[in-house]
Amino acid sequence: MSSNLTHLMQLRGALGEQDASLVFFRLSNSADANALEKLLFENPQIQLRDTLHVQLKDLIKLENPEKSLTEHEYAEEVLFKLGKVNSDEYGVWIYYPWRGHVIHMLDEEEFVRVRTIRNAYKITFSEQQRLRSKKIGIVGLSVGQSASLAVALERLAGEIRIADFDTLELSNLNRIRSSVSNIGLRKTTMVAREIAELDPYIKVVCFNDGLTRENAAEFFDNGGQLDLLIEECDGIEAKILSREEAIKRHIPVVMSMSDRGMLDIERYDQVHDYPLLHGLVPDSVSYDFLKALNSTQEKLPYMLPIIGTDSLSTRLKASAIEIGETITTWPQLASDVILDGALCAHASRRILLGRQLSSRRQWIDLDQIVFSDDKIETPAWPEEGTLDVKIALENLTHLPYNVKDGPNSEEVIKMVDAAIKAPSPGNNQKWKWIWKNGSLYCFLDKEQFFSFGDNLNWGSIIAIGAAIKNIELEASHLGYSCDLSYAEAVKANDPIAWLTFEKTREQPNNYLHAFIGSRRTYREINPETVALREEHLDSLQRLEKHIDDVVITHITDYNVIQEIGALVSKGDRFRFMNDKGHAEFFNHEVRWNKREAFEKGDGLDMSLFPFSELDKAGLLLSKDAEAIKLLKSLSGGKAFENLSKKSFLASSGLVIFSVPQISGISLIDAGRALQNYWLTVESLGIGMFPMTVLQALFTLIQSNENQLVTESEIEYLKIIQQEFHKITNIDPTKATVFMGRLVYKKKQLPETARLPVEQKLVIV
Repeated sequence: MSSNLTHLMQLRGALGEQDASLVFFRLSNSADANALEKLLFENPQIQLRDTLHVQLKDLIKLENPEKSLTEHEYAEEVLFKLGKVNSDEYGVWIYYPWRGHVIHMLDEEEFVRVRTIRNAYKITFSEQQRLRSKKIGIVGLSVGQSASLAVALERLAGEIRIADFDTLELSNLNRIRSSVSNIGLRKTTMVAREIAELDPYIKVVCFNDGLTRENAAEFFDNGGQLDLLIEECDGIEAKILSREEAIKRHIPVVMSMSDRGMLDIERYDQVHDYPLLHGLVPDSVSYDFLKALNSTQEKLPYMLPIIGTDSLSTRLKASAIEIGETITTWPQLASDVILDGALCAHASRRILLGRQLSSRRQWIDLDQIVFSDDKIETPAWPEEGTLDVKIALENLTHLPYNVKDGPNSEEVIKMVDAAIKAPSPGNNQKWKWIWKNGSLYCFLDKEQFFSFGDNLNWGSIIAIGAAIKNIELEASHLGYSCDLSYAEAVKANDPIAWLTFEKTREQPNNYLHAFIGSRRTYREINPETVALREEHLDSLQRLEKHIDDVVITHITDYNVIQEIGALVSKGDRFRFMNDKGHAEFFNHEVRWNKREAFEKGDGLDMSLFPFSELDKAGLLLSKDAEAIKLLKSLSGGKAFENLSKKSFLASSGLVIFSVPQISGISLIDAGRALQNYWLTVESLGIGMFPMTVLQALFTLIQSNENQLVTESEIEYLKIIQQEFHKITNIDPTKATVFMGRLVYKKKQLPETARLPVEQKLVIV
């Protein structure tokens, strides 16, 4: 390419003046005539467009609605309208610098009459006249551009003030109606020019820095107070600031969200103390408060209620989960944005004309009103139900009675109270205890065995083993020895194990009993990783021989821990993307706050997890099963891999429990060993957090009788299992049934909700 061409391209490559100023010439005025002559002489490239006769014909139609004239008659009427005035001197010539055009137009009064005639009588002539005096402010010019044009097209105001700090980008052109020639142009300039090109007599005032504390008074008051505000900002600070200023002046606010046709109306003009954003944010949240926050994550808790995570469309939820993974920001579609512009304009017109419209938030969801989406049917998963106690009691008749001097009912209650403090998968507490004839029988509290996260009942049986260990410790503390018996097979409504007791004269000498009540799942993320002390690791490694056939493996190499963490992250994603896995987690395990957790007495209390605000938002959005199905079809959902990554980054070590096979006896013994281990680390000031998603998934390789996964998914799990055995160097013939993250505790955590003893114990 030649240097001359490069130079010419540089000279002409600028966007031109970043404004939308028009120049008006009325040629009956000699000064204007001279100015236009000078402009055309100095700029020979300027084009003249003279369509005055066409406009006059429109005007004559307006003035004679009862007549049907021929083209010849229209021409005569145009000449009569002009009279003795030279047509060049009739009306006004308007220079559009960015177009390089000078256009001959009717002057304001006639122009407005002709341009708005097709509004009648949806907008009456008197109403149109009233609207000419109105002033509308519009903040945010993505959806706001559509609203601005709708307002201008209907001529709902004589003055429009627009505020935005951004410039037009190529990626905006999926929803903003503009030209590629405007890329890089300020959005305020772009919108002002568009309005000027459809109606040069509407006054447009641009605020190129957006709405700020410094320019708010000028935006709302300069040239007369605004009559109405349309707020379409992305940032929460501007949303709050705009309303703070509107509330002070009793100005109504209209907003839309470009999803499901959500329209938000706040009538601060009618109810002067109406709560900001309908009370969706606390009164303490102000513009100054938000400006003091340092990150998006800190602002997210205040933004989420405004967005309304439960009311978002399925596709927007799925998209939001993918932000930062496969897309960069919230999607917006042209049809949604155009609909929002129409809704804002419609609501604004009603408000400005004094028609009834109260504060509200409502949805004009076309998918629900007009169209029916093709929804993927969710399988009707059978529920596991609860133990049938009547059948369970009948099934005890063939078992031998205990005739030894055993505990009384009060002591049995203490033992079961200790038992229910044991850990269980998802805090599901799937155990039931029956005290009869001197024996304490333990049942799986399930009517049928059908669970994704508890396939083969592996987790619930381990939990029963942990509960039995607590009973053994409590019995010893009360002065009893225990004899544990196992069932040959795990069957519904049959006991899985039972204990008999005998009074002993030996003094209890087990210090672990003191830690039953203080044991917690330690989910906190320490800012600094501290390696396990050598003496602590030695003590824990000696526990391996506590119960036969249970192998305990410790991983302390940081790099190996991270490799395992990467596999666990894949497991998290797999579980959340599985229909049954997703349903179990969100419908049965999750308790969104402490109140819900303690009311139900089980499940995972999300308030106890060290989730960032972004993590919490992701989980809220992930509740929608349809959104997850969509992500799965797109091979998305990688964000789920982030939930556990931070835990591994801050781990002092990992512990893995293995048994010869997944069977009732092996799993009970694994649970007893696990609880013994957990109480020991508790005594050392070490916290443990179960990370068992891989162990749950590996059971699906052994048995997929309930068809919870596909054959291709099983092959994928086999690859992960092989990699896990390779990284950990664990015997692949063994079944790994538990993995936990170890970290030194910084504080004592609050108690997790538990079901009451009377709900889990039957005394006959």
